[in-house]
Formats: sequence, structure tokens, C-alpha cells
Amino acid sequence: MDVQGRLYSCERDGRRVVRMEKDGRLTVIAAEYQGKRLNDPNDVVVRRDGQVYFSDPAPKDSLQHFELGYGVCTT
Repeated sequence: MDVQGRLYSCERDGRRVVRMEKDGRLTVIAAEYQGKRLNDPNDVVVRRDGQVYFSDPAPKDSLQHFELGYGVCTT
């Protein structure tokens, strides 16, 4: 959660990081990096200053296509 009490989560199936607003709407924080879809985002952390960090490992399902190598992305 951020300092405003909004919940951040990673959607494996949607391959994106989202924030739930106070009114229940979802805001997409990240769904791609350098024009390529995220792999399997997880482990999201929000700093007090609002900076969002998350990991994006390769998918565990080897049949799933992924465009990015393993890494850590920030927004």
C-alpha cells in the first residue's frame, strides 16, 4: 500500500501491475517496458515518495511466450 492507503498488486494473468483507487477503480501502473509486455510481475513495493518497484521474472510456464529477459523494473 502507498501512503494514501491505495493497494498495489501484480496480476499474473494480466501481466501488469495495478493500483486500486479509493473508489475501487483499477489504475494500470505498468503493463510493458520498452514496448514489450511484462513477463510475470510480482513482489511489488511502494516507497514513501511514491516510487514503485517490482520484479518481473520469466514465466514459470515454459509454454507461455515472453518478450523480456529477467530483471527488476521501476515506474
